Amino acid sequence: KGNASAQANLGSLYLAGNQVPRDIARGLAWIRMAAAQNNPQALFDLGVATAGGLGMPKDPAGGVALYQRSADLGNAMAQNNLGDAYRDGVGVEKDALKAFQWFQKASDAGSPDGKVNLGIAYLTGLGVAKDGAKGQALLQQAADKGSAAARYSLAIVYRDGLGGMPKDLKKATALLQTAAGQGSVEAQINLGIQYQNGIGVTKDVPRAAALYQKGVDRGNALAQRILGEIYFIGLAEIPPDPARGVELLRKAAAQNDSVAQFNLGVAYMLGRGVTADPVQATAWYQKSADQGDIKASINLGMAYRDGQGVPKDPTRAAALFQKAAEQGVALAQTNLGQLYLTGTGVEKDIAKGLEWTRKAAAQNETTAQKNLGIAYLNGLGVAPDNAEAIRWLQKSADGNNPEAQAVLGTLYRLGRGVPQDYAKALALLTKSAEQNSPPGQTGLAILYYDGLGVAKDLAKARSLFEQAAARGDVEAINALKKIGG
Repeated sequence: KGNASAQANLGSLYLAGNQVPRDIARGLAWIRMAAAQNNPQALFDLGVATAGGLGMPKDPAGGVALYQRSADLGNAMAQNNLGDAYRDGVGVEKDALKAFQWFQKASDAGSPDGKVNLGIAYLTGLGVAKDGAKGQALLQQAADKGSAAARYSLAIVYRDGLGGMPKDLKKATALLQTAAGQGSVEAQINLGIQYQNGIGVTKDVPRAAALYQKGVDRGNALAQRILGEIYFIGLAEIPPDPARGVELLRKAAAQNDSVAQFNLGVAYMLGRGVTADPVQATAWYQKSADQGDIKASINLGMAYRDGQGVPKDPTRAAALFQKAAEQGVALAQTNLGQLYLTGTGVEKDIAKGLEWTRKAAAQNETTAQKNLGIAYLNGLGVAPDNAEAIRWLQKSADGNNPEAQAVLGTLYRLGRGVPQDYAKALALLTKSAEQNSPPGQTGLAILYYDGLGVAKDLAKARSLFEQAAARGDVEAINALKKIGG
C-alpha cells in the first residue's frame, strides 16, 4: 500500500536476513521505495549500504549525502554517522567542528553512540575545548544505560588516563570484561591483550587467544592479525602453527592491515607456513610500505639492495632506507650508512656514512656498533684508535652480534689492540660460530688447528673450515687448500 515505514522495515529485514532469507537486492529495492518518500530510517539504511558498498559499488560521498538527508529529518543514527564522516574525512572533507556539532545533535536525540562520540570529543578536544570531566561524565551516562561502546571507551579513559583523567586499571579491567561480555569486539581484543601480557589480570595466553578468536569470528582485522602472530611463532601454551598463522594474517592483510601485510611478507621470505616466494614477499612488503609501515620499507629496501624478489636496485634501496633513517629507525640508519661507506646506490661519502652509523650505534644497533669499531680499527674516515675500536666491538659483541664476536675474537688471538688472550678468543669465536658466522667458524677452526687455548683437534678444525667454506669464506677455502681439503 506504499507505506514508507513498512517498506523500510521490510527492507531492513531482508538486508539482515532477519525472519526472512537474506536478500540484498530485494532489501535495497524496498528501502529505495521508502527513501523516495523521504523516510528517515530508509535514507539512513541506504546511506550505510552506499557508503559501505553493500549490493552496489562503494560510494562514501553518496553515503554522506544520504546521511545528511536523514539527519536533517532528525534521525539520530544518521546524525552520528555524519559526525563520523566529518571526523574521519570519509566521503567529505574532514571538519572537527562539524563532527562535534553532529555528535551533539545525535546525543541530544538519544543516540547512545552519539553520546559516546560526544564524550570522546570532549576528552580529546575534537572541535571543542578539551574537558576531561565532561567527556567522562557523558561516557558514564551512556555506560549506565548499558552501552557496550561507552563501557569500552570508559575503560580506555581509566586505563590510559585519557583527557587528563586519573588512571584506574582495576576499573578499566572491570569495564572491559563487561563490554566484552556484551559482544564488543574492541573490548574483547583489549582484554585479550591484558591477559596475554598479564596487565591487571593473571597472565593467561589461552584465554587471550579465546578472546581474539571472538573477534576473528566477527571478521575483525586486528583480532585476525594478533591471533595470526601468536600461531605463527607460538606463545606460552599455544604451540606454533605457522600455516594457521598465515591463514589469519592473510585475512587481516586482505582488509589492508599494514602490519599483517608486513608479517605475510616475512612469512613468504622465510618460507614459514607457506612455500618460500621472495616475489610474493616483496609484493606484500610494498603493500605495507605504501601504507607507511616503516619495517616494511626497510625490508623492501633490503630486497632491492640484495635483489631478493625484485631486480637489484641499490638506488631505490637507498631512498627507502633514507626515509626510515630520517625518522630515527636505527636499522635503516645502519643500512644507509653502509651504502654511503661503500658507495652503493649513492655517491661514496665516508663522513656521511659514519654520521648515520654513529646515530644507529647510539641506539645500540649492533651492526652499526660493529661497523664503527672496524672504522676505528682501520682508520676509515677517522684516526686509527684501537681503544675506541675495541670499545665499539665489545658493545656489539655483548649484544650478540656474531660478526663483532668474530672480529674481536680474532683480535684477542692476534693480540692486536688488546693483550693476547686465547681463552677470550675461544669464548668469542665459539659464540660467533654457534650462530653460523663463517668468520667465526674460520677463527674457531684456527684455534683448534693450532691448539691455541684449546686441545688441538684437526678433525674439528677441518669440519669448521668446511662449514665456513661452504658459505664462501675465502680464508676457510684457502685453509682447506693448504691442509689438503
